[in-house]
Amino acid sequence: MVAKYHSGLQKQVLESYRKLLKASIRSLGISKQSMAATVTSERSVDIALTLSNSFSESQQKSLVKKLNAYGAIRIEFRNNVTRLAPSAHAAIEHLIRKANKSLDLLASPGFDGVSGPRLPTGRRFLT
Repeated sequence: MVAKYHSGLQKQVLESYRKLLKASIRSLGISKQSMAATVTSERSVDIALTLSNSFSESQQKSLVKKLNAYGAIRIEFRNNVTRLAPSAHAAIEHLIRKANKSLDLLASPGFDGVSGPRLPTGRRFLT
């Protein structure tokens, strides 16, 4: 079996994606055990249902807004994968810079979450 090597640009994209997802999970302020459960789950709805029992109603609303950030990151990266050609280096580099700015925002102590992004079906995410 031949190992697949990534280019430098591919490594930057994957690194940005991982950092953003980890920062969005860290912004939830949950324990490491719950964090392990969230990382294994693919759907933010599953994460919300798993964690909802341990929070009050106001904390749940904040949790949903922060989970929307997790979902928005995944949707944004998935849309860009299908929309951009692999040879569009300038556009990809621009999106990496944009992701790094978003990472700074997620890591800031005043981050409150994002309103629900629209899914391709037109339904609200997690609401």
